[in-house]
Amino acid sequence: EASRMSTLQRQFLERLTSSRFRELNETLYTRPSGDSFDQFTANPELFDQYHEGFRKQAREWPVNPVDVIYGKIVKAWAHRGGG
Repeated sequence: EASRMSTLQRQFLERLTSSRFRELNETLYTRPSGDSFDQFTANPELFDQYHEGFRKQAREWPVNPVDVIYGKIVKAWAHRGGG
């Protein structure tokens, strides 16, 4: 339980979360998708581990690229008279 951890324990947990995300992300990018699907199906907890790490990493981005792309799409749509 995170609320009962010391500051040092929380820091280690954050590092482990980041490391686990990088490991899973590399696996997803370097192995055939069928292998990744099988791995995540056999170990459903990997889905949560990956997304927890992704959310942590995304919070540290200076700008979320999805927000930038979304803004460009909305602007282009409005420019073409779509809204």
